[in-house]
Amino acid sequence: MNEQSRIVADATHFPLSQLMLSTMNPRQHVEEAEVAELAESIWTAGLIQNLAGIETTTGEIEIVAGGRRLRALQFLEARHDDLEQTRPELANPPVRIAPDVPTAQAWALAENAARRDLHPADEIRAYGKMAQSGAPVSAIARAFAVSEKHVQRRLALAGLPEAVIAALAANEISLGMAAAFTISADEARSLEVLDLCKSRDWSEHQIRKALKPEAVKLSDRRASFVGLEAYQAAGGRVSRDLFAEDDPDRIYREAVVRAPCSKGRQ
Repeated sequence: MNEQSRIVADATHFPLSQLMLSTMNPRQHVEEAEVAELAESIWTAGLIQNLAGIETTTGEIEIVAGGRRLRALQFLEARHDDLEQTRPELANPPVRIAPDVPTAQAWALAENAARRDLHPADEIRAYGKMAQSGAPVSAIARAFAVSEKHVQRRLALAGLPEAVIAALAANEISLGMAAAFTISADEARSLEVLDLCKSRDWSEHQIRKALKPEAVKLSDRRASFVGLEAYQAAGGRVSRDLFAEDDPDRIYREAVVRAPCSKGRQ
């Protein structure tokens, strides 16, 4: 990449009617369904990443990076006659303008080569933002082309203390370790355990035990002896672990309860 490609340009807002796809953009063909999914995501969460382009001699802006986003915005414009009034930020998106053709070419190639899946922490925050805006799980799943189960798991993580998500974003803890924190609603305790697990290199199991020392799996012989129905009838609390593949149910023995036993078991 040459020196020109590292020039930082300020973004300027342009009406969609002034924007067009550049032949320099490497993504010339995109499935309509993919465009529709991205449009739904942008409509709900907003335009997270700017477009980049170069101005032509006739005043048009050729988009060299962000071709999918441009198509999604045009998709929204075609379906919302009042887009300018209701969502002016989408009708006039920000575009970084390259100072010359070599820079524009470098931007086009750089974005395509640097495409990566979202970091789990960014994905969690994006899903959480969409959910807070009122988007149902099904809509979020369609927007990101993932399963509803995947969305549910990410949304469970979106409810974690921000410090836990920040630790995940900084790669101080793994996704599995972050998931372990979802079993507790006690933020103060979660933050204590977060500090401990980072300083002592704890496993997911150790995190769970620290958060819920009295919790046992349904496969535990104590749970089998008492029985789930009897345990719940006696006031015991049960919680489902979305992240457990083998045995998603964990019994949380948070209170001293004595389930009724038959005479044969006494």
